[in-house]
Amino acid sequence: MKKIKLFIKNIYFFFEFIFALALLKKEIKKAEKKKNILITPLRGLDNTWIDYLLAIKFSNIYNISLIMMRPSTLPFNEAEKYGLFSTKLMLFWYEVKFFLLKIVLKLKGVTVLLPDNKYIEKMMIDDNNILINTAKDEFFRRYFGNRNYKENPLYFKIKEDVDTAFYNLYTLIREKIKNIDLLWTSHAIYEWRLLYSLALKYEKNISVWGRNVYNTNLISVADGPLQVSTPNGFMHEEFRLDFDKRINGGEIDQPTIFNNTFDEKLNNFFLNNKNVILLTPNCIWDGDISDRDSIFDNLYEWVKYTLDLSKGNNDISVIVRFHPAEATLWKDRPGLWNLFENIELTSNQLLVTPSSKISTIKLAQKANKVIFYSGILALECLHLNIKPFCVSNSFYRKVKGVISVTNKDEYLKIIQNDINSNFNSFGTISYNDLFCFGLKIVDKNNGLRSNPKFSSYSKQVEIEKYFVELLNDKK
Repeated sequence: MKKIKLFIKNIYFFFEFIFALALLKKEIKKAEKKKNILITPLRGLDNTWIDYLLAIKFSNIYNISLIMMRPSTLPFNEAEKYGLFSTKLMLFWYEVKFFLLKIVLKLKGVTVLLPDNKYIEKMMIDDNNILINTAKDEFFRRYFGNRNYKENPLYFKIKEDVDTAFYNLYTLIREKIKNIDLLWTSHAIYEWRLLYSLALKYEKNISVWGRNVYNTNLISVADGPLQVSTPNGFMHEEFRLDFDKRINGGEIDQPTIFNNTFDEKLNNFFLNNKNVILLTPNCIWDGDISDRDSIFDNLYEWVKYTLDLSKGNNDISVIVRFHPAEATLWKDRPGLWNLFENIELTSNQLLVTPSSKISTIKLAQKANKVIFYSGILALECLHLNIKPFCVSNSFYRKVKGVISVTNKDEYLKIIQNDINSNFNSFGTISYNDLFCFGLKIVDKNNGLRSNPKFSSYSKQVEIEKYFVELLNDKK
């Protein structure tokens, strides 16, 4: 069944692209002076076909370069999930799409750039930091599903190929980014995180777009789901978060069912234990991002460290609420829950599975302390007058009221002390000042779509408008 679903999904995305390509309008006036645009879609065609459409449609009025990476350049790790034959078939399908797309782009006058060794230059220290910490590490973590990838024998087999691929990609982008007016991408983290880092280094305008995770009626056009000030660009709308709606599970980025009552096991846990600490980790496949790490090397180390501290210690009780997305959105990916589900627990430890419908908000209200790595739960806690503790370099540590933990000694004091008032927040941003920034997508009847999978045409039209206005031009 998984093989069939994957095949159907890929066919769907491909024909979605063909359909949108057929709808392109041609009445575009040439600009007096062409601007230089660098477009960098993620590997493959799926989900990023609008980047290719923009390159094709506007190639006659802008100097557009588009970086492509052959699907076979980096290891393709679907064999374990779908079988060796299916994996080879999928890779062949990706290669065919890559070949056809490259021909279309070149015929339309788009400069297609492929990472190779032509751009090799001397690497500076900050270049190596960007390349290793924000690119290859992110790739390897998602490829293997955990931070201990260096212990996997397969790592040593693919390391050289991955090193070469990312080195070539990095030097290509570094060479081309110096003379552009806009860097346009649909992804700014994972292996493309180096784009954002290079744009900052060379002070280039960058536009990052993608579905907003906290308001799925929006296409974000900024480098994160929440903003405190308006990014560059003309076409935008600011949408405030409805915290009262969120704490009742009413937003469509949340699970649709929240049990507001505890089962007997949870009730007895709170009854029989004191100083209850709630940990709310992210997903290790999607949310375990190296830039966030500070006092712990990763999410797994943080959770394990805290459980080890509490084992047999009657002064500390720990509940770990594993992220619900591990049972829904990322259910086919490696999960943090899988690393802990078989460990032995003492009576003062409780693990809440990703599939549980227990409300995380209700757990936060009942616990003595709430500790998080990153996530909007921090803002929801502030809305409910709950003091959240942050153990990472997350954006949310800058929010007023969030306690940022800076070292393990401080963490130990927080764990052991049940008086929260001893710790201060150094954040300067009010949680009420944060907003989602993006383009509101409507259907043909001008109604706001509640389905996050927007129609091809409506999404294409809105992003085209933004693309043009961002460059101060009009159709």
